[in-house]
Amino acid sequence: NIGGSDKYSVVTAFFQIDPITKIKTYMSNSVQFKGSMNIPTFKTILTDTDIVMTLIAQFNARTIALDSNAVYAFIIRGDISIHTNGGSFLSDWCGYHSAFYLTNGMIIKYMVIGDPSTALYNGPTCEYLIYNTANGNVGADSMANTYTHELIETTTDFYNAWYFDQDGDESEDKCIWNFGTLIGNANQKI
Repeated sequence: NIGGSDKYSVVTAFFQIDPITKIKTYMSNSVQFKGSMNIPTFKTILTDTDIVMTLIAQFNARTIALDSNAVYAFIIRGDISIHTNGGSFLSDWCGYHSAFYLTNGMIIKYMVIGDPSTALYNGPTCEYLIYNTANGNVGADSMANTYTHELIETTTDFYNAWYFDQDGDESEDKCIWNFGTLIGNANQKI
């Protein structure tokens, strides 16, 4: 459970300002898991358009709830290649987040995380995770790290356009791959 954790508490520094009332609303340190489902794919190459169209198809079929406050997560097997305008899984990124508008104006936020331990190609982007995992499980450790990273960035900057520092980094990019000193045993809570 990431909501309420020290790691996720970074979001409480972010706020929105209502354009009419000018009232600041800060983000809460709360995340609720609403469920999961398996969506089989027969493709070996996915694009961001495939991800968006899959979400829209699930909404239309009413197999997942439509919720503008939700972050929809796609966990992809490593033997499936994922390509976006921003590059490809493992050669350019370990996960990514984005958003799109439905025709009714509702914004849908989502993130995509792949499993580098079963990937056809372990590229330079996620190579650090192969050698420095908290529990010695490349897939689980790297996906947990990437999941929290992308969840926080999806929450604070879902369009990759609103929050950057002077170096062009989003909130989670500031300490990417820097886990600090391990205190105690492996199997630490994030």
